Amino acid sequence: MQVKTFVYFYICLSVHLANGNISPDIEQQCKDVQDSHMCFFNLLKNNTEINRTTLIIQEEYFWHPVKRKRKDCRALSEKERNDLFSAINALRKDKSKTPNVYDNYAAFHTQRTLKSVHHGPNFFGWHRIYLLRFEELLRKVNPSVTLCFWESPLNYYMKNPLDFVMFTDDFLGNGRGTVTTGPFANWTTMDNRPLRRRLGKHRDGRLLAPFEIKYVLSKNRHSQITHPNADFGSDLEMMHNVVHILVGGQMGDLKTSTQDPFFWFHHAYLDSVWEQFCAKIRQNGIDPKDDYVKVKNKLHHPKRRMDRLFPFRNEDGYSDYFTKYVYEYDEHAKCPYCSYSPYLDCNKKKNVCYALSSRDKTRNITMPFHDFAPTGPGHKISILSGQENAKRLIFLPIKIIFEDALKKNLHMKKIAGCQFEQRSR
Repeated sequence: MQVKTFVYFYICLSVHLANGNISPDIEQQCKDVQDSHMCFFNLLKNNTEINRTTLIIQEEYFWHPVKRKRKDCRALSEKERNDLFSAINALRKDKSKTPNVYDNYAAFHTQRTLKSVHHGPNFFGWHRIYLLRFEELLRKVNPSVTLCFWESPLNYYMKNPLDFVMFTDDFLGNGRGTVTTGPFANWTTMDNRPLRRRLGKHRDGRLLAPFEIKYVLSKNRHSQITHPNADFGSDLEMMHNVVHILVGGQMGDLKTSTQDPFFWFHHAYLDSVWEQFCAKIRQNGIDPKDDYVKVKNKLHHPKRRMDRLFPFRNEDGYSDYFTKYVYEYDEHAKCPYCSYSPYLDCNKKKNVCYALSSRDKTRNITMPFHDFAPTGPGHKISILSGQENAKRLIFLPIKIIFEDALKKNLHMKKIAGCQFEQRSR
């Protein structure tokens, strides 16, 4: 009589994997291994008792053995920059979603979602995951593409802070009027209007100042930087608003801001600042997820499902999982190298980096650019099935949900946000 072997997998909201009914010696073999997920994969794929097990993976989650690094947009090589912009344009041409992939995803940042992702603690985490999923869409077009950030305070030290390279033909096109130059020239938005900008035309719009960011990073708890109860002068969300207003056009209205590609680079910078803050409080023994600010607004409740980003809950955006395993930020520009960007320079007297204007001669850098190699899967690991379609394979980081998962009976146990799959031989 042949005995069936059951293997249970839970694929979960932070891309975790758990399994049961497998020999405990597997747990022991991988217990002290740094890359435990690799250890489990190698042991499972070579286990003849479960070689017909199928691992079902939700397609929005990806695994990259080499963390991608987000750099200042002005520190990208010309090839990196062109690849990024081309990938964004490719999403607009892709009609697999209505009206196209770009606009379909940009529409997530509208309607009721605006109320649950602004004016409260969910602002940080929701936008982090929103950026990450957009980055994944780009990487489906080109696996080597990574989002960049615009460190806006570097413009603070310029003689003319509004004359900067981000709004030139080589970057995002003109900053005033209908966008007719650059890679996004003649874009039309979801409501069939031309993409427009009004850089510096609104009196409430301005650049962020370096001392403001420094002040935010001097704080020690999320309650001190989170709207609506932040300390005076350190409300990071309200600070981010003034840059939206500065750029104007679609960017100047939260309902339409995602229709301008500038949105992603501005928010990537905010995310990089927030990550610096999170790294600081982690060093002080505070888990950012435990520091989620409780407010009366139910839309910002930590356990509430995120709008449009199922299966995540609001508090999941505060997890260190994403910056620990998926991406990291290049450090903000510092003298003397200033991110090795030809568009930044060092003020040696003040020992600060600043942005060059569009009229300045670009800097001769002492260290050449090096394009980052694609950070797609670097290990030839087979999903546990013999009939894979290579084009549909998706790789992901995993970790055991319970420390002693292999000793627990997880059969049919409901875990929030997880998809259950059982296979038998």
